[in-house]
Formats: sequence, C-alpha cells, structure tokens
Amino acid sequence: QAALPARTAAIYAHTFPDRVATWMIGKTAITLHIVKAQRPQVVRLVRDLTVALQDGDNRSRQLAAHAHELTLLAHEEALAAVDRLRILSPAPLDQLAWASLRSRDGRLLIESKAIELVGAGFASASRPVPVNARTLVLAAPDQGEKIGELRANVHMLDGTSATRQAILASLGTAQVLHYAGHAMSDPEMPDRSALIVRRADPVMLLTARDFAAMRVRIDLAVLTACQVAADPAARAAVGSSSLADV
Repeated sequence: QAALPARTAAIYAHTFPDRVATWMIGKTAITLHIVKAQRPQVVRLVRDLTVALQDGDNRSRQLAAHAHELTLLAHEEALAAVDRLRILSPAPLDQLAWASLRSRDGRLLIESKAIELVGAGFASASRPVPVNARTLVLAAPDQGEKIGELRANVHMLDGTSATRQAILASLGTAQVLHYAGHAMSDPEMPDRSALIVRRADPVMLLTARDFAAMRVRIDLAVLTACQVAADPAARAAVGSSSLADV
C-alpha cells in the first residue's frame, strides 16, 4: 500500500468456482467485494463482451455494464478518489476488456481512469514463511532489486549468472523462489510447460518436469509470468498439472 503512487489504487479480481472476489487496495484501506457467479458464466461474459466489441455489436454496452457490476460496482465510491488503476486478474478475467467497462452513469472506465494491466502471476505457499527466509530470485536486475526491498535474505540470479548448475544449487537451500520473467504453457504435454529463464542465445528453460525431478523443498513459490497457471478445465482434460502445481 505504502508504495502506491498518489491517487492510484490496485485491483485484484479472482474468479472462484461460484463467485468473483475483487479486492481494491488503496493508500489507506483495502476493501473486498464478492459477487455470486458461476465460473462458466464469467468465462462466457468475458468472451461475449470481447466478440461484441470486435463486431461493433450494441450488446457490448449491456455486457460491459454487467462486467462492471460483477467486479467494480461496490468499489465505485472509493474509485472516485483515484485517477489510475493497476489491475491484476488471473484467468478468465485476465482477458476482460477492462477499459470498456461502464459505470452506472454509462461512462467508460477508460474515460475517467488511466489503466495499467499488471502481468498475471501465481503464488503458492506450503507453510508460513518468515521475512528472513532464504530467497532465490530469478529475475531481471530491476525486478530483483524491488524484491530485495521486501525480503531480508535474497540471492539473485540473472543474465549469465542464471546457469542451470547455479539454479539447481541455489534451489537446494532456498525456502522461497521468486520468478519474474517469461513462461510458456503446453496444455497437451503439461510437463513441458516451462519458465523461460533466459531468452538470449543459448535459450534456457526450466520445465515442470525439471522441477518435479529436483524434489526441492520450497515453502513459497511466487511465479510472475504469463501462463504459469494453465486454465483448470484444460488441466482436467489432460489429467495433469501446470507449473503452478508442481
């Protein structure tokens, strides 16, 4: 909260099987709004709004108002005090056309707010983790420095230092893994889903299969990248897991 710029709020919207929970984090308060909605209904709403906007369909106005009711309506009074929104929303709301949402007075969200869509991420903890827990950071230097401000015992690997040998050795003693970068998902062969640790030649990937074979004891894993948590329906269909579940 303290790090938020003036007149800025963060929105985190999460779709559960039977409800949508939306947190608004402001400089002085955090509020939570929950609306009952089945996940398939949310998926359909996101898809229908996208198609209606692309086709110039008049239904887009009604669908955008519905999406606003589902996510931001209860926060509308608090939203009046901010000029910028940072929005993080895992699937299916990561595909929502947030800028097109319409408030009760019919105004587009983008007409009154600057909108920043933050990259999707996934965090999983197996037990409470102390702030001084040994933390392995795989990230660009600027990201690693920011993470270092939050935790007291950080070991960062980036660029040429992020070799497979160095990563494996560090994972052996780390309690926390924080990854900020790129990823790819393979829904047909989930064990080949991977973190793209290095994109430059030579490319280096850490696959779900790699992590499973390491048998490491990580208490907290924070994966900030696209596609780290594959859609649950896709995972169920192939009978396997995504990177987030390894």
